Amino acid sequence: MKKIKISRWYISGFWAPLDGGPNEDEALLKLNLNNHSSIDLIVDKILKPYIDMLPLKYQIRFKDSFKYAIAYYSEKELKDCYYTGAPQLDLPDGITARDFYIYVWNLMYKNESYLASEKDNYTELSLNEIYKK
Repeated sequence: MKKIKISRWYISGFWAPLDGGPNEDEALLKLNLNNHSSIDLIVDKILKPYIDMLPLKYQIRFKDSFKYAIAYYSEKELKDCYYTGAPQLDLPDGITARDFYIYVWNLMYKNESYLASEKDNYTELSLNEIYKK
């Protein structure tokens, strides 16, 4: 069986649109993620459009990496991946990073399960491997 390619860099890339770049609505980047409706807006107005514009290959890798992270990363690793994307919004305080990721997953991918397959079915790519042709 061909291994599923994932990377923590894809997860950081998933959060990258929250970095406050010139094309982002500043009002959205001032929302409080402790409020579920704010998370809903961020996903609907920033994250989903960003992911949807990526080539299909990267949409799949971002999604597979996100699913893997929910299943196998520690809280610290999940937080590190989020903050490596340089977001302008802090993670919510009232829930774990894992629960936040699951909430975002459910908004992004609706009825799809976030449960990952066995760890042996994945291969984790380094940053250099991501940029190889």
